[in-house]
Amino acid sequence: MSTKCIYYYLTFVLFLLAISAWAWEEPTGFRGIPWGAKLSDVKRQLPELRCDKQCRGYLMVGEIRAFTLIIFDSGGMDAVSFTFPIKHFPLMREIFIERYGSPSLDSHVREKT
Repeated sequence: MSTKCIYYYLTFVLFLLAISAWAWEEPTGFRGIPWGAKLSDVKRQLPELRCDKQCRGYLMVGEIRAFTLIIFDSGGMDAVSFTFPIKHFPLMREIFIERYGSPSLDSHVREKT
């Protein structure tokens, strides 16, 4: 993974963390599936994903085709992660700002590979 790609990925992660620290209405789930839902419920509601201990596959986020990973660490749905081409970062950022508002913190982390 290139340094530039890692830079944008980490910026996006920090952006998401900043959003969660800001005063906004925290999502109660993902695509109508509540946090803590069983893997079988996610499988049923998102049949386009491949599920075993996690669910993974491609979903559309706005106009962006993003690889989606849904994690079940505590026995229920705990986290959702997106991976997408770096060229879509500005649009993904716009989608999140439209949905959750501007980030309260903006910082950059550089990683060497």
